[in-house]
Amino acid sequence: MRQDSKHNHSNAISEEPEKPASKPQSQGLSSIIQLLSYSSPYTGTLLLAFLALIFASGVNLAIPELIRRMLNSHTLLAISNQPMLVFGTLATVFTLQALAFYFRSSLFGIVGNSVVYDLRAKLYESLLHKSLPFFDVQRTGDLISRLNADTMMVQDAVSLRLSVCLRYTLQVLGGIGLMLYLSSYLTLAIVLTVPVLVLLAKGLGSRLRRISREQQKQLGESATIAEESLGGIRTVKAFNREHFEREKFVQKASEVKALGITRAKFSGFFASFVNWLMNLALIMVFLLGLYEVTHGRMSPGDLTAFLLYGAIVAISFAFLAGSVGELYQAAGAAERIFEVLQVPPEEDLPAQVNRTLPAIDTLTFQNISFSYPTRKGEAALSGISFTLERGRLTALVGPSGAGKSTIVNLLLRFYDATGGSIFANSIPITDFSRHAVRDRIGLVPQDPILFADSIATNIRYAAPSASDAELRYVAEQAAILDFIESLPQGFNTLVGERGIQLSGGQRQRLAIARALLKRPEILILDEATSSLDSEGESLIQQALSTLRQNCLVLAIAHRLSTIRNADEILVVHKGQIIQRGNHGSLMAEQGLYRDFVSYQELVAA
Repeated sequence: MRQDSKHNHSNAISEEPEKPASKPQSQGLSSIIQLLSYSSPYTGTLLLAFLALIFASGVNLAIPELIRRMLNSHTLLAISNQPMLVFGTLATVFTLQALAFYFRSSLFGIVGNSVVYDLRAKLYESLLHKSLPFFDVQRTGDLISRLNADTMMVQDAVSLRLSVCLRYTLQVLGGIGLMLYLSSYLTLAIVLTVPVLVLLAKGLGSRLRRISREQQKQLGESATIAEESLGGIRTVKAFNREHFEREKFVQKASEVKALGITRAKFSGFFASFVNWLMNLALIMVFLLGLYEVTHGRMSPGDLTAFLLYGAIVAISFAFLAGSVGELYQAAGAAERIFEVLQVPPEEDLPAQVNRTLPAIDTLTFQNISFSYPTRKGEAALSGISFTLERGRLTALVGPSGAGKSTIVNLLLRFYDATGGSIFANSIPITDFSRHAVRDRIGLVPQDPILFADSIATNIRYAAPSASDAELRYVAEQAAILDFIESLPQGFNTLVGERGIQLSGGQRQRLAIARALLKRPEILILDEATSSLDSEGESLIQQALSTLRQNCLVLAIAHRLSTIRNADEILVVHKGQIIQRGNHGSLMAEQGLYRDFVSYQELVAA
């Protein structure tokens, strides 16, 4: 179904709530903390992963101490006489460490994949329950990018980067603690570098988060371009615009590339600077340590252990720097996910949900006015009033942009009127849930959306539990049963993406069958026979003439065959009903309807 005038989607991304550059550094940390809250169902697995991580890191920290004791004791000769015992002991320790590394990696991987599965499912559910105004200002490609690319970055953060950060944080803290135990004097040379690294990490982390967020945004825009061009590939080829579409995509991809290069440079600078600074500190420690050893204030074993701990701390700092940077990048992706989750869904009040909608015999639009949220200064409807009745067909006629599709949008409660009320049996439909209202409506849009599945599945979309006999009945009513049965796979025939393997008329007939299977109380036909030939339309009209006795029918139509059969015709122009009556009465008066019919007859001639 089309709205009566196009929204400007070119600035949809700019209408997103962007995070300004001046946001505090805690924004990235809060996103990570919020992300970790999704791991609460997996606390037991996380605890085991932490224990494995602590054990593996503890073994790393124990090795320098073991070497120190060996060098400082008189048992070195005795140990050298029992090499197999030493080998067996160390091999056992390192085997246990390897197992701990395995369990750490696999358990964090389990948690990461589980968290992202939950997050992705919640994000998709959230998208499905957003209101239509939300989608009016969003690009589908960007939303899909958040659903796929952003969640994959989050998965990497939870599965790998988080465990790496924890591992190296433990090794840094443990290493510094043991260095203090060995020599607080030498440790000072290492610790003096920490404030520099913290300040650098703070500034760089914020920058990396913003760059990552912008890169993910540009990636979403490139996904939108690809989705639009590939989805409309026939139009692209018909106008020989392949080169244009390629250049448009490549330009956006180059922006993603440039941001990725910038991100890599910042991350590389941080890691290399940390490594350089820590190595300078180690050189200083080595020289000071030699001085201490030569003056008898430190043993060779203590200095060796201290240098090994210094190396562990330096290496851990270098890896920690890179992993923290990647965590901040993931924080940028997480922010984009949480932005969507924080947008309120399309919800009904408890009183609406609990109220039962009775069978609808009349549906009244009373003094309805409406403006789309993206065009608040432009009235799509202005004070319209009319009534739909069971057993009667009401047709909406008027030029494009007059307000016909807006009436349908309000009836389906995709939007609620900004003025006036719609009554079902004298009760405002806003007293009932949107689900209850939509459950009574069968919709046949002008451009039917079919899913890449079988004919049977597409028809059953309206009623998943419908029997095969019911499928055959509605297919016959929609004048498409003979075609379906002529196919080798019958109802199991796959229709392709968006029903691409069917003609426009066949897609419309399937959409009619789908709507009829719902047994609706209100049937909406939005140019439902525009792609049918005269014979097909005649068959559909015959079926509808019988079916409409049990429901209210609202048709948007341009074909005279549909309009002539209407019990009431509403002529809509510039958001107002300017004429109403049946075909005969409207033809008897001067006005837009008679001009419209005259034009139709002229075109048909």
